[in-house]
Amino acid sequence: MKIMLRSVVGLVVGLLVLPLVGQSATDGEGVEVSAPVTVVRSADVAWREIERAEFPPGLAIKSLHANARIEGGVATLRFAKGFVEPRHFHTTAGHSIYVLKGRIDYDGEILTAGDFIYTPTDVVHGGVALEETELLLWTDGPLDFHLAETAETETAASAEAPAPTAKSTPTTAEP
Repeated sequence: MKIMLRSVVGLVVGLLVLPLVGQSATDGEGVEVSAPVTVVRSADVAWREIERAEFPPGLAIKSLHANARIEGGVATLRFAKGFVEPRHFHTTAGHSIYVLKGRIDYDGEILTAGDFIYTPTDVVHGGVALEETELLLWTDGPLDFHLAETAETETAASAEAPAPTAKSTPTTAEP
């Protein structure tokens, strides 16, 4: 009875009290209970330019939320007009994109504000911003990043080009 009461008290504190002070706690048995709602004022989050060797200039991010349970996250991405996202794929998680504003050619599909696209794992993809574009990105889990290269570009002189290959990068992608 004492253990059950501790769990109930921990759950009540975790769900009712801590959201008011913005902290997390445990339910009395070591299970983390976090606030049921997270509010982020996107206008108060600064854009951060992404400076990675794999990306040309013109990509910025606002990280909005990290989900520790699934190791995923949510972020807003901003592509400058003319930004060419390198063709790439992810092996650890898929991701969803919702276009907030602008126009982007995403693998031959012209996406505009209000459009949604889901890209599962192991699918090569990339985009070209036809105008300044902002996207809401959320991931199914930790997002790795692998550049996709076609053997055709590596061996243009070869008459018999092998299938596309992948070049891994050692870091985990944003968000």
